Amino acid sequence: MMQFTAARKECMLSMDCLTSKDLTAALHFQKSDDDGGKDTFSCVKVLHKPTPINGVQRDCLPAEFFVIGQVVEEEVQFLQEMQQGGKTITRASFWLEQRHDPTSQVQWERTLIALHHIVGRTTVDVDTSTLFSVNAKTGAMRLRVHASESHTSRELSGYTMFDGEGDSFRLTCESSLPSSVAVRAVFNIEYKKRARDGSHFMHAPLTYLSFV
Repeated sequence: MMQFTAARKECMLSMDCLTSKDLTAALHFQKSDDDGGKDTFSCVKVLHKPTPINGVQRDCLPAEFFVIGQVVEEEVQFLQEMQQGGKTITRASFWLEQRHDPTSQVQWERTLIALHHIVGRTTVDVDTSTLFSVNAKTGAMRLRVHASESHTSRELSGYTMFDGEGDSFRLTCESSLPSSVAVRAVFNIEYKKRARDGSHFMHAPLTYLSFV
């Protein structure tokens, strides 16, 4: 079950409830503390006043956004990487889309507006095709998320997902991802610089996935 820590209570935001005024006042991008020299900039939420988080006074925190939608079956990527020391890393990438009901449609239309506002908070031109796409005919939006999880042994490989009761289970391959059912995804938003040409691209690291 997701732990609602002090940090999460301060920084978790529903995408469909954000307005332009909210974003202008509370969100901006700053260089990540642990980007490993990769020029990663994270979307952060400015706190109203310095707040003690885990014993440290913080004036901003990485923003965590959440949406409710469903997994798109196409273009799912899922792989396991073996690292030195026997560690395994599971990496997954997939698209999310709106559910087939009017409420979900409205929520995702608002989410698209919020994403455009968030992109506007950057100080450089960024490629957003790595974060979302919009169907030219229907106007429907899809959101791409990237998941990763480290393991101490191959027996523990997979990506952790939660059911409606908060119990965890592991996704181990493309076909194990649920489709056509409602899921809740929590994610950060970042942009990075490409090594090959210096351009920037935006993406959404997944931090939590569950059934609704």
